[in-house]
Amino acid sequence: MENTVTPKFIIDLFQENTFTLDDVNDGLFARTYGFDLIEVKRNRFDCRQSITKAPWVFNGELGWGGSLGEQFPNRWDITYDATLICHRFTFVDYIFYEVKIIDTQEQQQLIEDKLLEDQEKAIRQKVLDDLTPVLVHQMMPFNQVYSGVLETKYGVHLKQIQRGMHMHMKYKPRYGNVGWMSNQVLCWGSSTGWDITRDGKIACCRINYDDYVNFEIEIMSPEQIAEYKAKMDSNTIAKLSIEERLINLDNLNSKGLLSADEYVQKRALILREV
Repeated sequence: MENTVTPKFIIDLFQENTFTLDDVNDGLFARTYGFDLIEVKRNRFDCRQSITKAPWVFNGELGWGGSLGEQFPNRWDITYDATLICHRFTFVDYIFYEVKIIDTQEQQQLIEDKLLEDQEKAIRQKVLDDLTPVLVHQMMPFNQVYSGVLETKYGVHLKQIQRGMHMHMKYKPRYGNVGWMSNQVLCWGSSTGWDITRDGKIACCRINYDDYVNFEIEIMSPEQIAEYKAKMDSNTIAKLSIEERLINLDNLNSKGLLSADEYVQKRALILREV
């Protein structure tokens, strides 16, 4: 279905001068208003008059923030035919955008994609909230990576993707373009050093002086978590005495790894063997 956005609507929108460069990069205009801004030129000088023959609505000195923000409040300008927009980002950085009207189907798809992206960010933020204390602050020993505690308690699995010397590692704190929670040199030896990327997707572990491991942090589904718990039960509980199994069950329950119904059912099954 064709979009009904008009030039007057776009002109009125930008005369408010309330948008930022982050709004452009985030795709706000396409999702919310039905038109996209395509960057076509950057210049150190104001070239509005030479870039197009179409007249500009404001056609005055554009502001750039800072102490002169009140003197020059308008940071945006737009042509009267609403085909070209200028944004003065800094004192010597003018950005020109071409206006592209999108159809309603594409707009709806962008809205749905953004919703999924926000949901993914919320899930990854929970991963950071859960794992930062356990890995970064408490320095979980490396041998507990495969103990099942991360899978059963936090619903995440650390998938090893690389192990090697510092110089060969793809992901390591204080280097590269990836942001890290601590971003410090990792400890080693008796205390295992950990850090996690701020997007909640990569963990880096330093075991010894030059022994690093990179992990992808995989988020498990409820079905995968239940399957992992069942696997752990079959591999470990069968080797324990009834008393040890009851103690183990109570420990799992106290850590919040079992629901009330799961606890009652598992305890009844164990007591039947008495």
